[in-house]
Amino acid sequence: MVKDKDIKEVKEFLAMPPSEDFTYYAEKIPSCFFYITCTPEGVEKPYFNHNPKFDIDEDALLVEAKAVGL
Repeated sequence: MVKDKDIKEVKEFLAMPPSEDFTYYAEKIPSCFFYITCTPEGVEKPYFNHNPKFDIDEDALLVEAKAVGL
């Protein structure tokens, strides 16, 4: 289990059909899909990742990498 001060909480959700082609990879290779909270501070209504106005809190990328042990 990852122990890091940057990871505040881990929640398990029911399976959801993400809008990615990831499921095709998962059919061939054991896989796990992470949803990472990455909304920058002060943004109340973030844009989805396929929108040209999408913005990300880049610190979330480090948390994600630590979550999977990279």
